[in-house]
This record gives sequence, C-alpha cells and structure tokens, in this order.
Amino acid sequence: MLDPPVPDGLLSTLSGVANPAWVAPVEGRFVSYGPAGASVHLSPFMLGLSPEGDYLTADEVLRERVIRVVRRDGSTSRVPFGQETYDPTYTNGQAATATWGVIQSVHPDGRGGLVAIDYTYQCLRRLSWPDMVSTTIAGMPPDAVPEATPSSRDGLGSEARFTRINACAVGRDGTIYVAEGGSYSEAEAGAGFRVRKVSPGGQVTTLAGSKQGFADGKSAEASFEALSGIAADDNGYVYVSDSWNDAIRQISPDGTVTTLTGSTAESRNPADGAGTEAKVVRPGALTIGPEGDVYLMQGWDGTLRKME
Repeated sequence: MLDPPVPDGLLSTLSGVANPAWVAPVEGRFVSYGPAGASVHLSPFMLGLSPEGDYLTADEVLRERVIRVVRRDGSTSRVPFGQETYDPTYTNGQAATATWGVIQSVHPDGRGGLVAIDYTYQCLRRLSWPDMVSTTIAGMPPDAVPEATPSSRDGLGSEARFTRINACAVGRDGTIYVAEGGSYSEAEAGAGFRVRKVSPGGQVTTLAGSKQGFADGKSAEASFEALSGIAADDNGYVYVSDSWNDAIRQISPDGTVTTLTGSTAESRNPADGAGTEAKVVRPGALTIGPEGDVYLMQGWDGTLRKME
C-alpha cells in the first residue's frame, strides 16, 4: 500500500470566487455553477464528502436546499434535495416535495447514501445518493410538533430525541455518533451535553455524558460542555471538541471518557505541547487524518491544529 500524501501546508482555492460582483443577483442572491474559477458559493454551511469522494457543500438558494458537488478539478454541479420551511413540521420524500430546516452537517453513511443533521427539527435524516430521497433515521418524526421542553431520550427511530445537535460522524461500521451542545436554560436543565450513538437501524443510545460540567469517567459519570465537533476512528474510538472546556476528549468503545489535551485554566493563549501542557481555545470541527492524527479547527483564532 502506498503511503498517504503528506500535506505541505500550502493553502489554495479549489472552487469559488471572492466578492463576485460580476455575477447577476437573483432576488438579491448570487447563483452560479460551473468551472472552478466561475463558481460562486453563496453561504455554504457544511462540508462533507460524497460516496465517490467529491466534496459536498450545502447552499441556500432562493429558499431551496441545494447540495453543491465540488469535484477534484474544482468544477461544480448542483443537486437539489428539498425546500426550506418554517413550518412546525417537515416533509420527507423526493427533492421536489421534501422540506428541510437548517442543515448542520452531512457525511457518507457507509451504505451509499448521506447522513445529515436537520438542526431545526433536531433529527438525523438520510439522503439517498444521487437521487436525494430523504427519510428520517432518528429523532423528531415528520408529523410531530417540536416538544416544548427538549430532551435527550434514547430509543428506536422516532422514539428518540436530541437536544441541540452540533455535529455528527459516521464510524467504519456505519454507526453514527452525535455531539449534543446542550441547553443552558433552567427549564431545559439536563438536556444535551451528551455523545449519542445511533445504529444503522436507528437505535439511539447514550455513549457518554449526563450533565453540564467537566469530568472524565465512564458513560454517565463523565460530563461535557458545549460539544462542537466529533470524529470517529476505525477502532471505534470517538473524539470530541469540548469547546467551552477548551479540551479535546476521547471516548472509548465502552464509553470511558479521557481528556487528551487542553485544560480549563483561565487563559486565551493557545499553546502547543503534550496533554494538559497544551492549550486549545474554543476547539470546533474535528476530523481524523489518514495516519490516525486528529485535526481540529480552533474557533478562537481560526487556526488548524494537529494532535498526534
């Protein structure tokens, strides 16, 4: 097997045009698809990969939910998957009739389709690829009105509930891992601040966490605060950005949580180093590199950091 390429740190633009004043606006929005140097990304709010390995971004175009496929040469094409809605409920089905709230994340599901977070309706939805038929995996079903008080209820499919899903990742075996940001209001106390595990069949269980805080331990003994990123490796270990605790945490397959790097020391000065000698500030999105290293975006200063 060939060794994976090692990035040299060179940053370049693959697709998109900055300040595209030359593109005619349509109802105040810019719309353009095509070659790398002519494509305009309006407000891309997630990034993922298609089953074929092309980059995917989601755009909002005239209230239409659109997946933009960005190929390796930078050219783009447009794949609609539904309409924006502000109704209390949403609709699954074909792209022409399906309705969606805000899309928080999208990933290949390991079965030839895509998994997406619908943040508005706090559910996980599946998109078939490339025909883009939507179904609900787990969380609030299409015909249910959102509950007045959010909860983090385990269960099968529509029986389960999530609270402020911020990110998800898909494991090698198709298991979906979900990071809940949690709620800070007294009325919603105890909801969220958990890492949830969703089987390919939609069975939702809590892998770790039970309340707001900062503690290592097994399953419910552990606590998190403002989970904002999540990744899973090929061995079933999960890594999360515990943003407000300024820490990267690891969760073993049995739910044991360990703090790998960072600390809650009152400092806003990022620092490299090992373990708690290192300082991460407001870590965000995470991914696992080809050699098993963890890469994270640091929200405090917009830097990309690597943890070996």
